[in-house]
Amino acid sequence: MIPKFISMTFAISAATALVPCAVLADSFEAHSTITAATLYPNGAHVTRQATVPVPAGKHQITFFDIPVTHETAAVQGLQARVTQATLGPVTIVNEVANETDGMRSPEAQKAYEKVDALEAQLKSEERAVLAIELEARAAEDSLKFINGLTAPDGAAAADILALALTIREQSLQARLAMQDATARAEEARDGLKGLIQELADAKAALKKITSNTPMRARITLEVDLAQAADVDVTFDYDTAAASWRPTYKAHVDTVENTVTLDRSMLATQATGEPWIDVDLSFSTERPSRRTEPSIVPEYLRWIGDPIAQKQARGVLLSDAGSMETSSMVAMEMDVAQEQSYGLSLTYEYGSPATLYSAVDGATEFALARVSLEPELSVRAVPLYDQTGYLVAEVTNDSGAILLPGDMQLFRDGALIGQSYFEMQPNGSEFEMAFGAIDGIKVSRVVLDRNEGDRGFISKSNESTSSVRIDVENLTSRSWPIEVVDRVSVSEQTDLTIEWSADPMPSEQTADDRRGVLTWNFDLPAGETKSITLDENLRWPEGKFLR
Repeated sequence: MIPKFISMTFAISAATALVPCAVLADSFEAHSTITAATLYPNGAHVTRQATVPVPAGKHQITFFDIPVTHETAAVQGLQARVTQATLGPVTIVNEVANETDGMRSPEAQKAYEKVDALEAQLKSEERAVLAIELEARAAEDSLKFINGLTAPDGAAAADILALALTIREQSLQARLAMQDATARAEEARDGLKGLIQELADAKAALKKITSNTPMRARITLEVDLAQAADVDVTFDYDTAAASWRPTYKAHVDTVENTVTLDRSMLATQATGEPWIDVDLSFSTERPSRRTEPSIVPEYLRWIGDPIAQKQARGVLLSDAGSMETSSMVAMEMDVAQEQSYGLSLTYEYGSPATLYSAVDGATEFALARVSLEPELSVRAVPLYDQTGYLVAEVTNDSGAILLPGDMQLFRDGALIGQSYFEMQPNGSEFEMAFGAIDGIKVSRVVLDRNEGDRGFISKSNESTSSVRIDVENLTSRSWPIEVVDRVSVSEQTDLTIEWSADPMPSEQTADDRRGVLTWNFDLPAGETKSITLDENLRWPEGKFLR
């Protein structure tokens, strides 16, 4: 039998499911319900509400609703508001939860009652099954007795025949009765399986709904009313035991030439109580991050004698450099974090939602699908790869920021791997890679190389090399190909670098990287494209090439 929450007879608002009870003449205990929550990437802002019928005068209203992780934990930033009354002092004390605290909400009470009813039903049906099994055992006992009957000594043949017929008839009846009872018992046992599973599901639902935290915050409000009224109470506070993050499923269709992003939000909370039918919203802001800009320290410079300056140069540059670099790194890290959540956005879920308390696991909430028009190509990097990779160049024209998050990649309906999606503001151009295409074979063959003694450091004043790049299309369709390779780059006038390619590259400083070359061409099915790349490096005698 479950404990029942006892209350005194006050007028109760059905909308708030309030259960107040008088503790003292001017004290009331009430239950509040979570009605709204705004989740952040690392926390949440929670709103609770209650309606309490209170007579005129000064009174105390006590709530014992908010679970806390341990006795020294505080309810962060609690704000209390009331209507129809003047609010006095607010007292918050952490106390140990008791047996009835886990079932104060109407949802928990219903879940308890369901478990109680199913357990009683299960016991009743188990007794019925046992009664049937007893019938089978009774039939078995009768059969054993019948089989043990024998004709008395000296009995006439007619009497023996009559006894045999009687035993046969009674034995058959006993066997049939035992068979029937056994079949009915097995059927009844099978019928219990569904009830047992239903009870297990009800207990699991009850566990989700009830709080498992040993401590709760007792909040006492002092209110003053000129006349009796229903006092609306609202609590707002913050919790660190909640979070949300974006996640994506990216689909590329190489036949229809489309890219779609199925977006969703993974939300979790471990506050120790369920959030049932609440208004959920998801904000991109992070209240825990730094709110002020970096401070630039003084940059102290000094001069000295040439020898002393030379000796101290390493220390001076180390100290000044480390101080300046440290500040720059801190700013760069902060800027990088702001780029991830640079704009304040809030996503509101369209209907009341439920989010159970769980340390592990999350609840997924869907966002609208985004459709993009890609330019598909195959990128070949023969310096490192032996196959080409499918790349989609797209523009975010969705009208909204696409937030960063984990991403699953699907190509033509098949899962090909995992990736991470970087934040993309509206209007930004970016690339998405969709895995290797095994039918695009890439090779880089060294045709000729002269490096003197071929050591890591060559004493020769000239180095030449020639390589051939082959790209072969073994698929059944034509592909636009982009080949990426490189040549040496010099920052010294004494090191002369000359190079040539056949054909010449489409671009010689790809993505502003010096010496990085790209070739763009269409490669029909079954064909091979070759590129030769020659390089010559010269430097003065006595110098070393590194």
